[in-house]
Amino acid sequence: MIDAPGVYDLDAATYFADPCPTPSLSASIAAVLISKTPMHAAFLHKRLNPDFEESDDSKFDFGNAMHAALLGGARLAVIPFDSYRSKAAQEARDGAWARRSVPVLPEQLERVQAACRAVWRHLSEHRECSEALSKGRPEQTLIAREGRVWIRVKLDWLPELTVPGKKRLAFYDLKTTTDANPDVWTRRLFEIGADVQSALYRRVIRTVLGIENPIFRFVVAEAKPPHGVSVVELDPAAVDLADRKVETAIRIWDRCLEAGKWPGYPPVVHHVAAPAWQQQKFEDRVLRKQTLEELGVEYFGL
Repeated sequence: MIDAPGVYDLDAATYFADPCPTPSLSASIAAVLISKTPMHAAFLHKRLNPDFEESDDSKFDFGNAMHAALLGGARLAVIPFDSYRSKAAQEARDGAWARRSVPVLPEQLERVQAACRAVWRHLSEHRECSEALSKGRPEQTLIAREGRVWIRVKLDWLPELTVPGKKRLAFYDLKTTTDANPDVWTRRLFEIGADVQSALYRRVIRTVLGIENPIFRFVVAEAKPPHGVSVVELDPAAVDLADRKVETAIRIWDRCLEAGKWPGYPPVVHHVAAPAWQQQKFEDRVLRKQTLEELGVEYFGL
C-alpha cells in the first residue's frame, strides 16, 4: 500500500491493482466519469467492482510490444516459432508472460522494430521534439492526493529533472494507431479521452514534481508500414476544456466515494433535438423532389 504522494517505480500489475489507501482516480476512469456515468466508472474500477474481470493480456498487442521495445519498461521475449500452434511455442509464450516479459514472434518483432525506427527517425528530425524520450526513466508512476481523492498516473517516460522547480518541461506519451495523420488522430484523441489524460497528467506533474506549466504531447505512430509518425499537443482552448473536465471528474469522484453511491444516467426523460445534418439531409431530399416535379418527372418517393 502506498500512503504518500511521490514517484514510484511500479510494475503494471501493481499499478492496475491500485495500491492507494482508497480507490484512486486514474485517467481512464476520469474519462469514463465525463463521457458516461459514475456507475460505468465503478464497474471498470478493480477495487469498486467485486465482479471485475481482468482483461486478457496474453494476446499480442502491438502497442504493448512497441512500448517495451521503444521505452524499455518491460523486456521483449522472442519466441522462435512462426506461430503459437505448437505446444512448445505456447509454453514459451506463457513462460515469457510469467516472467513479465512481452512475447513476440520473429515476424512481429520485425514490425515492432520498424515502427520504433520510424519514431526515432521522426523525433531526431523534429525541430521541437528532438530530445523526446531520451535521458530519463520509463514507466514511472506518480501518486498525488487532492483532499480525500488519491490520483495515480503512469508516465510512459519521466525525463530528467535537471533544474528543480523548472517551469516548463515536455512529457511524451506513446500511442499506436492505424492513422497518425494529425487531422484524423485528433478526432480519435477526444474519442478515447486522451484530452482528459493530458489534463490529469499535467495536474499530477505540477503537484508531485513541482513543474509549474508542464507540456504534454502524444507521439502517435502507425502500426503498419510505412509507419507514419506525428506529434500532437492540445491547443490552449482544448487545454482549458480538458482542465475543466478533470476538475469535474475529481469533484464527482470525491462525492461518490463519500456517499458510496455510483449513479447511472439521470432518471429523467431526455428530450433530444434533431442534429443539423439530419435537418439538412431532409431538406435536400425535399428540394430534389421539387426539382423532379418541375421537370415533369412523376415520383412518389422523397
